[in-house]
Amino acid sequence: MYCMVPGLMIGLLVTIHVIMPVFYDLEMRSINEYMILRFKSPALKYLMLVINSLNQVILLGIVLYAPTLALAAVTPISSDAYILITGVIVTLYCSIGGMKAVVWTDFFQTIILIIGLILITTSSFVKAGGLLNVWRIARENGRLEIFNNKFGLYERHTTISTFILGVTSYGYLFSFNQASFQRIKTQRSLRNAKGVMYANLGGMFIIMIIIFLGGIGIHAVYYGRDPISLGLIEKRDQIMPFYVMHHLGFLTGVPGLFVACLISGTLSSISSILNAVPTMLWNDFFVQLQYFQNVTEKTKANFNKLMTMCLGIAMIGLAFLASRTQGVIQTAIAITSIVSGPMTGVFVLGLAVPIVGKKGAIAGFLVSICFASWICMGAQLYGDATLMLPLYTHLYKNNSTIGLTSNAATEIALFTTSAPKMSHPLWFLYNISYAYHSLIGTIVCLTVAILVTFLTGCEKLENVQPEHVLSCLKRKVGSSGPNASAEQESFLDDALVSKIESKSIRRLA
Repeated sequence: MYCMVPGLMIGLLVTIHVIMPVFYDLEMRSINEYMILRFKSPALKYLMLVINSLNQVILLGIVLYAPTLALAAVTPISSDAYILITGVIVTLYCSIGGMKAVVWTDFFQTIILIIGLILITTSSFVKAGGLLNVWRIARENGRLEIFNNKFGLYERHTTISTFILGVTSYGYLFSFNQASFQRIKTQRSLRNAKGVMYANLGGMFIIMIIIFLGGIGIHAVYYGRDPISLGLIEKRDQIMPFYVMHHLGFLTGVPGLFVACLISGTLSSISSILNAVPTMLWNDFFVQLQYFQNVTEKTKANFNKLMTMCLGIAMIGLAFLASRTQGVIQTAIAITSIVSGPMTGVFVLGLAVPIVGKKGAIAGFLVSICFASWICMGAQLYGDATLMLPLYTHLYKNNSTIGLTSNAATEIALFTTSAPKMSHPLWFLYNISYAYHSLIGTIVCLTVAILVTFLTGCEKLENVQPEHVLSCLKRKVGSSGPNASAEQESFLDDALVSKIESKSIRRLA
C-alpha cells in the first residue's frame, strides 16, 4: 500500500493545477451544478445528487462506527452505546455551529490527531527495541513489500494497483467531492486555495508516514504474541487501542488522549459530510421548489439544521449496521468505488471531451454506476477469500506477558481468512482487485458516453462555453472561434485537418 502515497500526490497535484482553476471561477454552490452549466441537463444533476447523497450517508455510518471500536476496547461501555453517544454529539455541533464550527473543530482535531499518533509511534519503537529491530522484524515477515512488480488484475496489492488507487480515490475526493469544493470556494483567491491544498498535501504525507511507522512498530511489539490469535481482541481494527491500554494504560491521561486522537480524525470526516450534504441538497433540489424560493435566511438556516439532524439519525442507524461487517476500511473503499469512478468519468467528460453532450453523459453515468455496483457487490458475495499475512504466537509462554493466563504455550501461524466461497462463472470479473474498481468505473463511463455520442450526434463546440472546459481546450470551443464546425473537426482529428489546410494553401499559392 506504500505506493498509494505517490498516487495521492499525483491526484492532488492534478486537482490543484488542472481541475481547481476551472471550478473556482464558476458561480456554483454545489458541485452538481456543473452538470447544468456544461451539459444543460437537470436530469443528470438530480441523478448525481441522489447517487452522491446516498453514498455520503452510507459512508457516514461506516465512519461513525470506526472509532467506537477503540472506545469499546479501552472502556467497559459497548460499541453500540458509543455509536449513539458520538452520533448525537457530532450531529448537534454540526447543526448548531454550521461551517464555522466544522472548520475550527477540524483544526483542533488535527492537532490532537498528530500528537496522539506521534506518542503511539514513538512508544512502540521504544518497546520493540528501536528502529533497526522494528525494521528487521517487518522486513523478515513481509511487512515492507514496498515494490511488488507483479502485474495482473487479480493481484490484491501491487505497485501499479496501489498507485492507481491513490490517484483515483484522492483525485475524486479533492476534485469532485462537495466537501472539498465548499472549502475551496471559501478561499478569497485561487492562489490561497492552491496554498491550502499544498498544505493539505504536506500534512497528509506526514500523517501517512507516521501511521506507517506506528503500524510496523506495533507489529514488532506483538510479534510472536499476536492478540488476535490468542483471543484478546476480536477484530484487526482493535489492535491499536489494545496496544495503548496494554503498554500505555499506566500513564495517566494517555488512554484518553488516544481515544481523543482517534475520534478527532473520525469526527472531522463526519462533520465535513454532515455540512456538505445539506448544502448540496438545498442548492440542487429544495431551492428549486417554489415554496423555498422566497424564504428568509433564518428559515433557510433552520431547514438546513433540520436536514443535518435527519442525516445524523440516518448515520446512527447505518453505523449499527456497519458494526456487523468485517473490515471497516475495505468496506468504505468498496462503497466509495461504486460512486467515485462513474462520477469522475462524468466530470472528465465535461472538462476534457467537449464533443460529448447530455445524452452521452447520462448514458455513460448510468451504465458505469450499474456496472461498478455489479462488480463491487459480486466481489463481496462471490469473490475468493482474501489471504492475509501470517500472525504468529510462537513466542507466547505460560505467563501474563500480554495479559493472558494459559495452560499451554502455542506456536501457530494464523492466516486470517474468511470462509471459502463457491466458485462462480464470473470469477474473472468478481476477483479483480478492489484497487481497480474506481478506474474501471471511469473507463466504462468514458467509453459508453463517447460511443453514444457518435451514435446520436456530437455536441456542437460553439455551444460549449470556454470557462466550462480545461484551459488547453478553451480555444477549441465557444462561439468566438472563426469556424465552429472546423473546430469540431479539428478536435476529432487535428493532425488530419492540419494536413488538408496545408495542401489547400499550397494550391492557392
